[in-house]
Amino acid sequence: MNKNAREQTKLLLVTGMSGAGKTQAMRALEDMGFFCIDNYPFSMIEDLLRHVLLKEKNLFPKIAIAIDVRGKEFLQNIDKGLAQLGTHHIDYSILFMDANDAVLMNRYKETRRKHPLQEKMNIMEAISTERDILSNIRAHAHRIVDSSQMKLEDFHVLMYELYGEKQSKMTLTITSFGFKYGLPLDSDLVFDVRFLPNPFYDPVMRTLTGKDTVVHDYILNLPETEIFLQSLLSMLSFLLPEYVREGKKQLVISIGCTGGQHRSVALADQLGQSLSVQDVDVLVTHRELHRYQSRG
Repeated sequence: MNKNAREQTKLLLVTGMSGAGKTQAMRALEDMGFFCIDNYPFSMIEDLLRHVLLKEKNLFPKIAIAIDVRGKEFLQNIDKGLAQLGTHHIDYSILFMDANDAVLMNRYKETRRKHPLQEKMNIMEAISTERDILSNIRAHAHRIVDSSQMKLEDFHVLMYELYGEKQSKMTLTITSFGFKYGLPLDSDLVFDVRFLPNPFYDPVMRTLTGKDTVVHDYILNLPETEIFLQSLLSMLSFLLPEYVREGKKQLVISIGCTGGQHRSVALADQLGQSLSVQDVDVLVTHRELHRYQSRG
């Protein structure tokens, strides 16, 4: 294997109690750029490592493999399996997801899922048996996370704190459009600014766009615009952190007027400028501008 590839590769083994959050942890890791594999047979680990470290191309610098109680082969021979990773100089870590028995039982009742060991025993017996089977790998874990009090959105935050180089920012796209050409299909939030006076009816501004100074200043100096922007920014200052906390990575805000020429363009630009100080990556686009010829 290539030495540089070995040094760059990170292997994270995600294991733990059924119902303790392995699936949510893996989803967060996938968002962070990990190549995630669920229940990969550990007997085939050499083939996997040989493939991802093929030649000098480190195809997957970060790999996460979920191992649950069904991976008996690895769990029964964990010392041998970890030694095997060592012989390949793989930088690995073990994350063990746990929760108390009462929480695990309630989660199974709420979701009506069946515990993987719940064939000839009740749920509490299955949980107890699973704890015994996983006790050895738990003892080898580099990190143990108790998810008993965690909410769904907490998994993303925690995984970024533990394994992310830095938490990626949300990408916020602000798009101006014309209602007469239809709604943008990817919109998350849509705001209609047709309540503002339309510059189209002013002969001086009719052929211009919201990109032109005279139109931009006219719209932004309207009292109604000031009230609208203040209200919108106040709402977004609340919403954006909540979306981030929920793990949302992209948000599309669409601002529409009749033709997508004047009002929506000026307001989209102004909103983008105002939100640039937020902890988000802002992109402003104008869907209809190609339809108009600016003279300004």
